[in-house]
Amino acid sequence: MNNLSAAEMLNIWEQGLHQPPGQRAIILLAAAFPDMSPDVLLELSIGRRDWLLLRIREHLFGSQFVNTATCPECSERIEWENKVADFMMQTETAESFEMQEENYFIQFRLPNSLDIAAVIHAGDTEKAQHALLARCLLNAQYSGEPCTLDQLPEPILLKLMQRIEETDPMAEIRIQLTCPECFRSWESPL
Repeated sequence: MNNLSAAEMLNIWEQGLHQPPGQRAIILLAAAFPDMSPDVLLELSIGRRDWLLLRIREHLFGSQFVNTATCPECSERIEWENKVADFMMQTETAESFEMQEENYFIQFRLPNSLDIAAVIHAGDTEKAQHALLARCLLNAQYSGEPCTLDQLPEPILLKLMQRIEETDPMAEIRIQLTCPECFRSWESPL
């Protein structure tokens, strides 16, 4: 990992100022890991990308960080501390994965920054999930015969989404919170 000077950090900030969050992440990663091409960085799974971002954060600012959230019920501001290590999970680096469920054989890859950028404006969540699965599905068969994403039944699609989440646990880190004022519990993204 490249040590980033204050001038380099300012340059990264300026480059990413008007970019979407995913592009900002790639700009930062390209500066911190100059030996990795931008194409390689874009193709990292979301969990692997975020694992590298947490390493950069730890390297630049230390292992402790303060988090804040606002209670969705009473608007109380909650603050707590974590260590970067609390969120560092094993990330997969394989290019593809397989699952067998009932008579279905499915080969898939994990979503990456290019996939997220392609589906971010898909409309509703269901359309975005379908578009994301379509991009990540490499091969699907039912009883040895090829089939398409649209031919997969809902329970198989749900198991595929669950398998993707299990295979890339750092892609969406969520924290369980409870408000000290109204005792409302909810999950918040890191």
